[in-house]
Amino acid sequence: MSIFNTNRKGMTLGSTMKHFLPIFLLMSSILGFAQQKQVILDWPESKSKSEISSQAILDLSNLDQTLNFAYSKKSGWIYNHKWKIGSGQQQLTAQLSNVKYEPVSSQALQGVPIDKIPNAISYTITSSLARSEAYAFLEVSPFVRLNGQIQRVLSFDISYTSSRAQGNSSQLTIFNSVLAEGDIFRFYVEETGVHQLTRNFLNSLGMDTDVDPRTIKIYGNGGAPLPLVNSENNQFDLQEVAIRVIGEEDGSFNGDDFVLFYGEGTRDFHEELNTNVNPYAERSYYYITAGGANGSRVTPMIDPPGATTTTITTFDDYQFHEEDERSLVLVGRRWFGEEFNFENEQTFEFNFPNIVSAEPAEIRVFGAAVSESPTTFDVGVNGASVGTLNISAITSISLARGDNLEVEIPISSEDVEVTLTYNNAGNPSSIGYLDYISIEATRNLIGTGNQIGFRNND
Repeated sequence: MSIFNTNRKGMTLGSTMKHFLPIFLLMSSILGFAQQKQVILDWPESKSKSEISSQAILDLSNLDQTLNFAYSKKSGWIYNHKWKIGSGQQQLTAQLSNVKYEPVSSQALQGVPIDKIPNAISYTITSSLARSEAYAFLEVSPFVRLNGQIQRVLSFDISYTSSRAQGNSSQLTIFNSVLAEGDIFRFYVEETGVHQLTRNFLNSLGMDTDVDPRTIKIYGNGGAPLPLVNSENNQFDLQEVAIRVIGEEDGSFNGDDFVLFYGEGTRDFHEELNTNVNPYAERSYYYITAGGANGSRVTPMIDPPGATTTTITTFDDYQFHEEDERSLVLVGRRWFGEEFNFENEQTFEFNFPNIVSAEPAEIRVFGAAVSESPTTFDVGVNGASVGTLNISAITSISLARGDNLEVEIPISSEDVEVTLTYNNAGNPSSIGYLDYISIEATRNLIGTGNQIGFRNND
């Protein structure tokens, strides 16, 4: 069990949180109109065409350093185009026509993932608001496979229809918060797990523990960050957490009684942000009160009937190292930890008790650099090289560049050392930075004396 530490006194919130203000929802009526424009892809200057094949010989080494081209290992090359479409929130539909192509030499395609090139031009179009002005954002595949030949897109016409929402409002009433009445006391957790609240701890918050323990309630929503899009948030109040109160049966909270509950910290993998650290909070807060109706309690689990058909003896353990200490360009949500400058080699240690060596471990490393020339991170695990992060040079519009490595390797030892070696390519002003290292390895489902969180991906 984990005992909370706190440097904050309890807070009485009942008198300050009586009501939520009404929330107004915008109901839509749609007005549509069609427009057309030509888009010419701003390819960087290519080398002269071959006299034999008349095919474009492209230099793709710096293609992703231009403003409109981007590359990801998941989707390959994408061309981005943005233009203003009016004011207010817009909804868009679009169709491409009059697409012009040009064959590309096989020499140029050495840096292009062939399996990610579509057989027909593909695109998506969305809209966004910036200071009340509406913009269209078009993503299109710059390479297309036509009749077995890889070609690049030179230009096309796009016909699009935009629809703008008009204002009719209706009121959605939010009822009183669960914190509207009573004495509420706040505390925080720093790690995910089952936590213990003793009588002494509750007294240190300022809470009167001469209460009927069956009326003790805990509220909180865990430590995950809110969604980036406001419309995806569906929690308008704190949720009550099911707890267990040891010794509550006699209706008195005695000195040896205590509360157990499952609390979630802020450090866990968040796929939307690609981070293991909540970028907005270091602590996860919960609220406790007593009185009134009985609180929610953990109910016993009931074994399913019938004979056992599946026995699970292993689980997938996920561990990471990530420290958000610095922002490289002082903008955005991406933060980095260790700096690789004078100390160009650093080692990070992990431990996986009862590891299943027959199953490969998945290792992910995300890094970045600020350098006027291309640099690299060499990644080693337990003394063996497993891969390299190749980081491009910065440009006038890209003030920091990054790369990542995702690889599966066998691990036979419970102790895992990941060593990163930064090669500054002879430029002493180049600096490398670690975002995070994560390892997912298979372990035998055996207790180790402490709490153990486990899951099985299958």
